[in-house]
Amino acid sequence: MSGSRPAQDERRVPRVLGLWSTTDPNRDDAEAALQRIRAGSRQGTLRNAVVSLVVLAEDDIRGAMATLDVGDRLAARVPSRVVVVSTLPDWPSGTKVSIKVGVIERRGAAPVSVEQVHLYAGGEAIAHLDAIVEPWILPGLPVAVWLPGRLPRPGEPVVADAHRVIVDSHQPGRPLDEVDLTVLSGLPVVDLAWVRLRPWRLLLADAVAGGDVSFAAGVDRVDVTGRGQAWTLLAGWLASSLGVPGSGIRLADGHPPAVHLRARRGGRRAELAAVAVDDRQVRVTTTVAGRTARQHVVGLPEESLVGDLEAALTARSGRNEMWERAVEATRLVGRPQPTRR
Repeated sequence: MSGSRPAQDERRVPRVLGLWSTTDPNRDDAEAALQRIRAGSRQGTLRNAVVSLVVLAEDDIRGAMATLDVGDRLAARVPSRVVVVSTLPDWPSGTKVSIKVGVIERRGAAPVSVEQVHLYAGGEAIAHLDAIVEPWILPGLPVAVWLPGRLPRPGEPVVADAHRVIVDSHQPGRPLDEVDLTVLSGLPVVDLAWVRLRPWRLLLADAVAGGDVSFAAGVDRVDVTGRGQAWTLLAGWLASSLGVPGSGIRLADGHPPAVHLRARRGGRRAELAAVAVDDRQVRVTTTVAGRTARQHVVGLPEESLVGDLEAALTARSGRNEMWERAVEATRLVGRPQPTRR
């Protein structure tokens, strides 16, 4: 459900210029070490970053390493300093840092110099996480905070100071509740579930507005089939955009993903069906008074977490009112029911 650039972009990972690590780090010592590493390569002398991306990886070390790999691949698209934070309550109190400096060489374009910082906070040090993270953020640049595995907590310091907060409402495995909505509504949130839905939103918006009959008004039934919170979010978007009451929405847990709309226009019953053929194609069929009026297949771009993060980091800043209305409308959508075979 997400867009991406050609796969070869994701294989363009940095050539490592140097590594440095220490426990209970001093920021001046770290900066001196970075300068020494950069001085060894002409391409490494210039910082290209346009954003500091802080990733709160919790105590999932394996997930943190996977995130660092994603950061490598993201750097070719959005030059950034990636700061991955692992919080380890069972460790002795203190901090550790590992830094990698690399360069991405691009044909026909200037090289991209990148830095990755992996911070470890153990024991009582976790209570001072904002002070631990702050020295590693590049001054003068916007700060984005990504929470790969959870939603923000009320008043969370590192999150509260961010210019952009990246979440994935699919991760909790449940519809967002009132507490979630209260916390998220006060933050500059970008939802990766919403980003992944963009191809479906575009093809449905085109299908609703086009063809022999418009579905922009008169829809009285929406059926959405899919697995996960993203499809609940899609149902919420359709409900809020088309003005369909909760009683007219049906959400089913099943495969393949599909959306069916029913409307009555001028005394005629019209239906629109968008059904996934596979991961890359959706068949869209419009039926009016029982006869097929239009049928075509729409291609979907390849899914990619790197592409989703790029979209999240480059999206227009500020509140996304369409997403907010869709999230609010999910409260009207009933719990998904299994599809009958």
